Amino acid sequence: MRAGESTVDRFLRRLALVLLVVVPLAGCGGSGGPVAVWATAGPTASATAGATVVPTTAAPGPDASFTLATLGEQKLMPLDWGVDECPTAELRFRKGKATFGGYTVTIRQAIATDVDGDGRRETVALFACRAKGSCAVTSQVSVVDREASGKVVVRLQVVSMEYKLQAIPQIRVPRAGVVDARVAEYDACEPSGVQRFQWRSYAFVSAGFPYKAFNQSAGPTEFPPNPLAIDLGISLTEGKGGAMKATIRNASTFTATRIWVAVFVRDARTISAGSGLHSCTGGPALDNPRHYVLWCRTSDIKAGKSLTVSLKASLRSGDGDTIITVGRHPAGPVPWSTKARSYPDPVSGNNSNLGFG
Repeated sequence: MRAGESTVDRFLRRLALVLLVVVPLAGCGGSGGPVAVWATAGPTASATAGATVVPTTAAPGPDASFTLATLGEQKLMPLDWGVDECPTAELRFRKGKATFGGYTVTIRQAIATDVDGDGRRETVALFACRAKGSCAVTSQVSVVDREASGKVVVRLQVVSMEYKLQAIPQIRVPRAGVVDARVAEYDACEPSGVQRFQWRSYAFVSAGFPYKAFNQSAGPTEFPPNPLAIDLGISLTEGKGGAMKATIRNASTFTATRIWVAVFVRDARTISAGSGLHSCTGGPALDNPRHYVLWCRTSDIKAGKSLTVSLKASLRSGDGDTIITVGRHPAGPVPWSTKARSYPDPVSGNNSNLGFG
């Protein structure tokens, strides 16, 4: 799976590779996209949890305050990133950047402060990691310190991507022992308008374990439902002679717009769209022209409602195996024809259904 790629988009990429000829089957149509008014308020953390700096018992070591420029020339080993394969090896930074195994790690911010109340300053740093060719950025906020020998080390982690976050673009330090992080529920690869932000506060509680050194002390603890991230599911019923019916369910609290359905049938000459489908495009498969692929749009589906569509495959022999997938995309009836992502689905495991002849 490519970095920053969703389950639905991985299916789109693979399905795009099997198209040889694209034949327009119907005229364009469909509705415009939703107009979203973002409300990012959600449940909030206790304002008192972990809000007091507890001095450490260790003797103060060398000063560990750095500017962004000076920290960007150090050897550092980032802590665990929480997701994907970003490096945790010791990296040699030059002008704030280091490369390792196809990844580039950047130090985006560095703020000197007394994190643990021991009377000397450490540095809170925002690290960002990007795989070559990817638009997705993995981030972590960590504390950089010095050992008694003077060696610079990444000592404690404030927050990383493992806490159901997809981006951390900014930090600030309002007072000693507290770090504010601006977080996003989705990364920058998503279609325009999907990404939303919140400020969350994290307070130092203990230096005993690097990944439990901070607790969230203020700000929202989760994002409210996103009107552009809609849970769609699909089920397939196969009849005789290549006839099929598929039921699309909208399990969200928002109307689903810009819906597409992709159908792949093995050993089929063509696939014909029936009721509930329009603006279709199809063609033989690239790896084997005996197989066929069809893309179609559907009408909007209101919150909590379902839509049943029908199709019929002209089979060469017997019953063809079928894969049918549903999603939402801003670009029209052929989402694989653009580099843009589909809209995210918070429950992507039910976006596809298999039928076996």
